[in-house]
Amino acid sequence: MLDQYPRRLSWFFLLLITCAGTARASTVEYLDVEQLSERASYIYQGVIVDRSHSVVDEQTPVTKIRLALTRVMKTRVTETPSEGWPDTIDVLLPGGVAEGRRFEISGMPRFHEGEEVILFLSTADEAGCHWPIGLGQAKFQVVREAGRPARAIQSLNGMQRLDLGTRKPVAATGTHLLTDLLERIDLTVGLPAGPR
Repeated sequence: MLDQYPRRLSWFFLLLITCAGTARASTVEYLDVEQLSERASYIYQGVIVDRSHSVVDEQTPVTKIRLALTRVMKTRVTETPSEGWPDTIDVLLPGGVAEGRRFEISGMPRFHEGEEVILFLSTADEAGCHWPIGLGQAKFQVVREAGRPARAIQSLNGMQRLDLGTRKPVAATGTHLLTDLLERIDLTVGLPAGPR
């Protein structure tokens, strides 16, 4: 799992992937909702209102997303503002576009303006980037349709999930009722049930 490597190894891994070219598939450790919730330092729900690319440290391509927050389900206690969370936050993610070239990490989720998401993120690394826990498994897109219960769909394109206990692939279902997903997160992190 990337979020368990020392921070400098994470960027070395990014460099290796970038030098090797864009990979088309990833095999990652399967993480259920409870494991995602336990391993994440931050869990946010909100709408992506802006997305941009930049370079930090004069060499590291990143993607910045601005998230209009609906809920903060988990955070590091030392970083919680006493007066509450702002309406929007900026999150830096590894990979992006620099000098007209795209630098991608196989298995990373993609983000689009206007989509509602639930994100499971690591603490920031040395470049200020938050790694999605379990790569694409860390992003659930919330889908709301008239006359149907809201759903949360996991970002699993091009990803094979492997159960480390059995060494067998896990079927890529990745779709949950939003109410069920939020309840599982809340139970794992110890939050009282909130509005859905």
